[in-house]
Amino acid sequence: MPYPQFVVPPFLNIGGMGFWLLITLMKADVCDWDEWKTGFRREGMYGAAAGWFQKVTQSITFAIGSGYILTFIGLEAAQGSDKAETTIFWMRIRPPPHGNGSPLMEYG
Repeated sequence: MPYPQFVVPPFLNIGGMGFWLLITLMKADVCDWDEWKTGFRREGMYGAAAGWFQKVTQSITFAIGSGYILTFIGLEAAQGSDKAETTIFWMRIRPPPHGNGSPLMEYG
């Protein structure tokens, strides 16, 4: 019965939303602190740097998730729909890297 998979994500997303909200608010505090110390407002620099780091780390996370992990669990694209039992098992067990790894890599 697949219905439990629809119950867990809303609870996980609450924590994810809190994480990203906290990061945004902390960037604003850093900009205010920087203005206090230097006398210049440089929000654009902080926003651009954060956006660039986010894009780079998401690219790395997606490359690891879609390349190396799928190869590690035994997925062969040439097999088509004929997959081994262990491959099907690990495809269900493996967590999505973009949901779990990305925030840790970006701001860890």
